[in-house]
Amino acid sequence: MTNSMRFLLAAAVAVALGGNAMADAWTGDGATDKWEDADNWLLDAVPTNNGSGNTFINGGHNVLFDADTWAALDTAGNLQSATQYRVVRFLINESTAATSGPIGTNSLTFDFGDGLEILQTNGTSAVFGGRNGSDTTLNIVSGLLNTGSRTSFGARVGASGTVNVMGGDFIIGRVNLQLGINNAFDTTTGTGVANISGGTFRTRRGVAIGGTSTFHVAGSGVTEIGVGSQGSEDGVWTQVAGGTLRTGIDAGGITAILVDDVDDDGGGTQGNVTFAAGSILDPYDLGGAPTNVWTTIMNWEGTLDDNGLVLSSDALNAGWEKRVDGNSLQVRLVATAVPEPSSLALLGLGSVAFVARRRRS
Repeated sequence: MTNSMRFLLAAAVAVALGGNAMADAWTGDGATDKWEDADNWLLDAVPTNNGSGNTFINGGHNVLFDADTWAALDTAGNLQSATQYRVVRFLINESTAATSGPIGTNSLTFDFGDGLEILQTNGTSAVFGGRNGSDTTLNIVSGLLNTGSRTSFGARVGASGTVNVMGGDFIIGRVNLQLGINNAFDTTTGTGVANISGGTFRTRRGVAIGGTSTFHVAGSGVTEIGVGSQGSEDGVWTQVAGGTLRTGIDAGGITAILVDDVDDDGGGTQGNVTFAAGSILDPYDLGGAPTNVWTTIMNWEGTLDDNGLVLSSDALNAGWEKRVDGNSLQVRLVATAVPEPSSLALLGLGSVAFVARRRRS
């Protein structure tokens, strides 16, 4: 991109942001896909720690923030502290960022080392996949990512957003994780997916799952899933019609979701759970799931409002059952015995075979 084009694009971004020219817009012009490659950024400068700009990443790019990135930021004196780097706001394929590049299939991967934190300081929102036709993936492999705000994946019609938590920690530092739901809790928006197979996931308040969206926990290797466990607010779980809770059971069971009444005081949202009529539960055998054993997949410390949580057709066909036991949701895989053929059936088969042979003779 030429300098004149960069200037014009920077000016356009500034206008879109009400005069804030400090937006950090990814261009992908660098020789690598690394965050610390200054050529990848609109103003040829890596986002400044705790700066004043929003971070826009659009246009079909794959961005990597790894241990080398952290070392480069440290060398440049571009950290809040030895263990923390701050950004203002993540807007990845977000609708208000049209001037910072076209929509596309984007991924942003964090693998920068445990014990280190990226903190988003803007309290408004973090948006991953908020533009019609966009497909956005956030991967967390190691390190702690704290979005510090309401965080949405696939928040608008025609948008898709996915978060894969494979290790490290993913913290929603304020308000809710919203999957396929916008600010008004519109249930007919895009598609959001959360896949949690390792590490830690916590929110300060709730999880809201839209009508074409999925919250997926895979196996027993996750350290913690705490809804409302981050900070002083109580957790709340809201799952609308068509929204899916997908649970993979392995030989060790599954890491259960906790919907937390933080102070155990019965106040606030109190760790409440709401399943709308037509919301879906989709348990499956991840490998070695025990049969005829009830496995807890969710605990709540408040009340349950179950208006009709149903098992998916795949789960029913595979022989899964669900139940509520006190303040927990449980599933089990029922082993079905295959009857051995009776002697009468064997005789009948033999007679048929004999008749067939006689007709051929």
